[in-house]
Amino acid sequence: MAKIDEKELKRYHDLSWLMQAVDIEEVMSKLGTKIHGKSGDRVVGFCPDHEQFVGHLPSDPRWLLSTVTGETFCLTEGRGSNLLWTICRVL
Repeated sequence: MAKIDEKELKRYHDLSWLMQAVDIEEVMSKLGTKIHGKSGDRVVGFCPDHEQFVGHLPSDPRWLLSTVTGETFCLTEGRGSNLLWTICRVL
């Protein structure tokens, strides 16, 4: 399997080219993730793949999603990702 270099990895991490066509509410609903609130270009909700990493469902809405870049960050786990990788893990 070919290794992805750092430059290529960063290109795939920033999903700004895709996010303008994404309906965040619909995606979160299909993932079974509740949106707790919005502030500017950030959505706050319950981490959709939290259980896979820590073994239980999240108790607080501490998952952030940038509606511009698609970057995600779970404040409880201290782990970042992006919307595409999160969707892949949940599915």
